[in-house]
Amino acid sequence: MKKAFTLLIILFSFTVKGQDTLNLKLFSEGYYLGNGLQRHVLYNEGVNNTADSLTRTDTIIVELHNAISPYAVVDSVKAHWMTDGRSSAIFSSAIAGHSYYIVIRHRNMILTWSAAPYYFAATGNNYDFTTDSTKAQGNNMAQVDSGVWAFHSGDINQDQNIDLIDFTYLNYACHHFLCGYYSWFRPPHISLMTAI
Repeated sequence: MKKAFTLLIILFSFTVKGQDTLNLKLFSEGYYLGNGLQRHVLYNEGVNNTADSLTRTDTIIVELHNAISPYAVVDSVKAHWMTDGRSSAIFSSAIAGHSYYIVIRHRNMILTWSAAPYYFAATGNNYDFTTDSTKAQGNNMAQVDSGVWAFHSGDINQDQNIDLIDFTYLNYACHHFLCGYYSWFRPPHISLMTAI
């Protein structure tokens, strides 16, 4: 008995999209230590104990929003945030040649938008929030050093306000001896003694 074999060859053709990188610089007022450095929060909270853990602060979500109402989200990426304030967000190449608001989300900071839409070139996209409060929508930053500006921290429940409601979460964490990586955990500049 003879066996018949069929050879099937399938060829694929695909195009790899280019990627555009947005280099950012931003600080959190609660994490800022001075001299252009902030705490290595992930290491302190026992989340990241790798070789580079002393150079990472945390992660942030970088969103791009349309420049016109209703300001819909165009793209969103998670990015590492370093102790020197640097972060690199890698987006699809579809953003080149367009202007978008840059929006930063973090588990402990007030949501912050760029002051104006940023035009994305094919390469060399940089936005530094730290040089002036006018880099953020509504000048919504705090001066933490001479000529250095940072995002407001302490919005534990992420309702875009830092108020007594955030204290409820802080009080709960302190009362239950919680520590570690919680989205609503206390900002590091608030002493546990002042919270109790």
